[in-house]
Amino acid sequence: MKRFFILATAAIVALASCTKTEVVYNEAPQEIGFKAVTGMITKAEQADATLDGDMGVFAYVNGGALFFDNTKFMKDGEFWTGGKFWPVTNALDFVVYAPYVGGSTYNPTSKVLTVAADNSSNTAIGDQVDYLYGDNYYKNGGNGFDKNTASVSVTLKHAQAKVSVSFTGANVTVTNVTI
Repeated sequence: MKRFFILATAAIVALASCTKTEVVYNEAPQEIGFKAVTGMITKAEQADATLDGDMGVFAYVNGGALFFDNTKFMKDGEFWTGGKFWPVTNALDFVVYAPYVGGSTYNPTSKVLTVAADNSSNTAIGDQVDYLYGDNYYKNGGNGFDKNTASVSVTLKHAQAKVSVSFTGANVTVTNVTI
């Protein structure tokens, strides 16, 4: 009988030690943020030449599958945020332009960004929009960016230049203008 109690106790201890272990991912999601930097100045300096508007962003998983499409990122201090969070395991590549225009598209095969805006009928120089774009894909040296990236630094280039030539006077004759 004593032997039975010893075996029963050993069986109960063995059964009690078998517990199911569950791994729970409890790291807080990290929001994707951009920091815009200016490259070489390609136009005359203006008082309002800073990028204060919204940016449009396309994200792809390592240059492949679309992660998010033409999402508006708004300025918050010196960073732009858009309510999108880094994936847990994948790295992302980005295509960025400014200012944000709904309906804009990016074709990763042909690498063509189409901004759905028309500024051609606006002749007032102060009212024209300075469209900016980033180089095709920000890849972080070919590796893409991941959740360990604090913010993605983006260098934006001017898609067009604001040029205004004005001649005034009673007897002005223009023979040639070269830009």
